[in-house]
Amino acid sequence: MRTSARTGSATGNRTRILALRGRKNRPDCAPRHVQLFNFLVKRGTIQKTDVPSFPIANNVDNKRRGYLDKEDMQKLLKIIAGYLHPFLRFLYATGMRSGQASQLTWDMVDSKVTELHVPGELTKNGEDFTLPLVYRNGTPMFDFVTDLKKSTRQPHEPIFDTTDFRSQWRQACAKLGFGIYNLQS
Repeated sequence: MRTSARTGSATGNRTRILALRGRKNRPDCAPRHVQLFNFLVKRGTIQKTDVPSFPIANNVDNKRRGYLDKEDMQKLLKIIAGYLHPFLRFLYATGMRSGQASQLTWDMVDSKVTELHVPGELTKNGEDFTLPLVYRNGTPMFDFVTDLKKSTRQPHEPIFDTTDFRSQWRQACAKLGFGIYNLQS
């Protein structure tokens, strides 16, 4: 018998969801469960206060791997749409995560476009930091700084246009064979 998720307790919903997923409440599965609960909150199926707390697994290796060299980056830039180039060059030069960089807004850049102040809510470790954009003599550290200076600045607007970034990134990487695991190598 199927019952609506709106009826029943949060614990009942949680048990039913976990049963549907075929998983036990293990710390190593917590991120998937958190995503699922957040999805249900967004749909209005459950309340945010009904979402249980999940422990974070210890000793998880989430270090980044697989860096592009300059030649590969140039190949990507030839394939991906031009409006994404400043964003990609910024990611490549700084090593910043794409999700973090896509949340950067103009009010985080100083008026002379010499520093970028990143608040802790955007960082993985929760600490604020300042990223210099120019050298002491005033020359840009990165080629995208010139693009940033030319851009229209609206407070609280994103610095970079990241429309369709994920889709274009995946298509370009697939076309170039990047990120494909080869058992032979």
